[in-house]
Amino acid sequence: MTKTNQAKCANAIKKELKTIFPKQNFSVKSESGSMTNSVTISWEDGPTENMVDEICKKYQLGSFDGMTDSYNFDNKEDNLPKVYYVHSNRKMSDETQTSIIDLINKTYDEKFKIEDLNAWNEGFDCWNNIAVYRKFNKMNLYAEEN
Repeated sequence: MTKTNQAKCANAIKKELKTIFPKQNFSVKSESGSMTNSVTISWEDGPTENMVDEICKKYQLGSFDGMTDSYNFDNKEDNLPKVYYVHSNRKMSDETQTSIIDLINKTYDEKFKIEDLNAWNEGFDCWNNIAVYRKFNKMNLYAEEN
């Protein structure tokens, strides 16, 4: 049975991520729909979304232009399987969330204190869960010695 292009793309992405981040578990799923296809990469903690996106952007055919309601095919690399969209989805573990809350509570003064994730934080001028996610989004939690 011949693999679809999106399945080939998912396999290539998974192989490359495993080479670069050998200790990180990634879920790489391909999907297809009417006149489109995609690959979604999911993982917990580990490297940042930006780190993974930088590696995987070469597997995307181009980008959608909402102003013209059209897709721009601007990826000229011919040696890789590609899909219309590559999505990354980094999840935060409960342990990481707790450590980020502890870090924020130890680092900042009282007006930034986080006790309830669903409460508004005047210090950060956002909901506490967003403040935690913003900190998480910048943190590279991938360690070679995992």
